[in-house]
Amino acid sequence: MATELVQKKLLQLGAMEIRKVDGKEIWKPTHRGELTNRKDIYILSQYNGEVRGICNYYSIANNRSKLHKFRYIMEYSMYKTFACKYRTTKRKIIEKYHIDKDFGVRYTDWKGRERVRLFWKGSLARNDFPQEAKADTIHKPAKIKTNPSLADRLKAQTCEWCGRRTPDVVMHQVRALSELDDSQPWNIFMKKINRKTMVVCSGCHEMIHNAD
Repeated sequence: MATELVQKKLLQLGAMEIRKVDGKEIWKPTHRGELTNRKDIYILSQYNGEVRGICNYYSIANNRSKLHKFRYIMEYSMYKTFACKYRTTKRKIIEKYHIDKDFGVRYTDWKGRERVRLFWKGSLARNDFPQEAKADTIHKPAKIKTNPSLADRLKAQTCEWCGRRTPDVVMHQVRALSELDDSQPWNIFMKKINRKTMVVCSGCHEMIHNAD
């Protein structure tokens, strides 16, 4: 993976800025203002999805080690985003969310169970079989058939938000499309496909409810 691609992606995400010092480019992680009004679990899930998605995409690259820099910048951008949200310092945020040796968020899932989600620090070693890797794809909804029945959609055992195949799916439903604003990407998606229901896996269902 070329350095230029890493740089382009980080700038596209708004996770860093480039400063010139003595003629040299310095990459500086920055906070992402559009995430500061989200719940903690949503912020962490967003970063995890982006980091794991890129790392999985380039998993067969010979120079995949360059992704260490991508993940480092994303990690510190996340710290700064939390710090901006709570108007505190990066150091205090790291201390507050420190779980063993990791950074994590404690939350209650939609079934009322206490959960912990950690910032992803999986292996960046070359992987010749990336199709078996699981990434938190939270921004690319699956293709939807034109007019399937609710039963057929559930039987398909496919999350209509992330595209993951799993028997653990549920029906996410809203009372009316008019109630949905554009603050969440899945709201926009449901309005686009003109449906009040969306079949989602437990992970996506949990994320949607925790973002409300």
